[in-house]
This record gives sequence, C-alpha cells and structure tokens, in this order.
Amino acid sequence: MNEEVKKYKDDKHIIAVMLNPFLIQNDSRFFGIDALNIFKDMIDEFTQHGAIVSGVKEGLFKFLSNAREVNDSDREKRIEIINDIITLLNRQIENPYLDFYRLELVKRKRNLKYLTQSNEDIYKLVSYVNGSIGYDSYILRVFSNEISDENFIQEDLLELSRNPFYIDSINAILNDCPMLFTDLTFYNRNMLVLNSLDEDIYADNKKMIKKIVKQLKKIK
Repeated sequence: MNEEVKKYKDDKHIIAVMLNPFLIQNDSRFFGIDALNIFKDMIDEFTQHGAIVSGVKEGLFKFLSNAREVNDSDREKRIEIINDIITLLNRQIENPYLDFYRLELVKRKRNLKYLTQSNEDIYKLVSYVNGSIGYDSYILRVFSNEISDENFIQEDLLELSRNPFYIDSINAILNDCPMLFTDLTFYNRNMLVLNSLDEDIYADNKKMIKKIVKQLKKIK
C-alpha cells in the first residue's frame, strides 16, 4: 500500500475515534502504550489549533479515566502518557471560530457558505461532523481489499446505500486523498454504492453525485 494512503487511513481512524470517544471508552485495544502514544500525537496536533470542543473533551476524559484503571506491567508508562494527554487537553484554548468544523463542512458539502455562518449555527453541526468523520473510517475499511466482494455486497452495501453520511464522506475522501480512487476495488465499490443509493438520498444529492462522478472520471 502506498505510504501516503496508509498514513491517511491510519490518521483518519485515530481522528474518528478521537472525535467520537464513546466508541473507545472501554475498548482495551486503545489502552496499549503504542496506541496511546499515537493518540497523544493526534491530540497534540488538534489542541494546537483549538479544535477539540467541550463535548468531545469530556468524552476523552472519561476514556482516559478508564485507561488509568488498567493495572499491568505498562501501568507506570501508561499513566505518564495519560497525564501528558490531560495536560494537552487542559491547556487548550478552544478556537472561537470553530475553523476545523467550518473547513470540514465546506469540503463535505462543497459549499463555502459555512465559512461565514455564525458560530451558533456551526456548533449545532459539530455532532454531525464528528459522526460523518467516523463514517469516513468505516468506508475506508469496507472499501479495502481485506473485505471480499461477496462480504461487501452481503454485509455493507445496503447500509452504505441508505446512509445520508455517505455523500459527505466521499466528498471528504476525494478532497483529502483522491489517490484512493485509483485503486480498482475502492473505485468500483464507490460506484456500486452510488448506483444503489436510496431513492430519497439520490434525489436530494443528484447534482452532487454528478459532480462526484465527473471528478472521478478525471482521476481514474
């Protein structure tokens, strides 16, 4: 796998669970030293830009509290990393203009209006954006060659074709890592979903879907 693509997938997964910490609050896979260090690096980057909002921060504190209770040979090192993360979270000054969320909305909706909307309006969409970012990670997983075509069709196609997050996630992935669509499996599965979309989702996004297909033709 191309290193750029691998890094994008790995980073996207960490960001997804960081912004939706309820997914990992009791998940021991994320209590390991390596996982916590990667987590700390990503949180460091986000806090430098004031991008972790209060609701997400509260969930992260709960996750860290659960991680602190793990008692094994790595306990001392784990607590050290946890304390570093808590310091990062506590010293962050939240970005008053919610720049991270504005930019995510622009690329997911392909609409510049979010750059000038009120903070109040953007705050109302924070949970939606976090959920949409989480869905990016799901798409990246099920569009990989690790999932067989048969399993994809049987287990994932219906969910993807009925989920309103799908179009936003594809817009974001196209913006961030268009190289992914040069992979035949990734490209074909996306086209299969677009051709299988729920009627209401298709009707609401008809113009957007045309833009996506047009852009994909240039990439492919």
